[in-house]
Amino acid sequence: MLNIGFRPTFGGTQKRMEVNIFDFDKEIYGEEIITEFYQKIRSEVKFNNVGALKSQLLNDKEQALRILKNQL
Repeated sequence: MLNIGFRPTFGGTQKRMEVNIFDFDKEIYGEEIITEFYQKIRSEVKFNNVGALKSQLLNDKEQALRILKNQL
């Protein structure tokens, strides 16, 4: 699951790309990875609080897993 945007919930001002790799627990900051895009889930949104963002990310993860199940 990948986000390209400004992190508006946290007041971000620089565009960033953040990738969430499911079922993965290694330190790879600074490493090069290859990503593939399958489907856009939603546009970036500014949430009222971190809890609301975390809740939406759980929904996004469920949707992403359904998309991947159909693609792979």
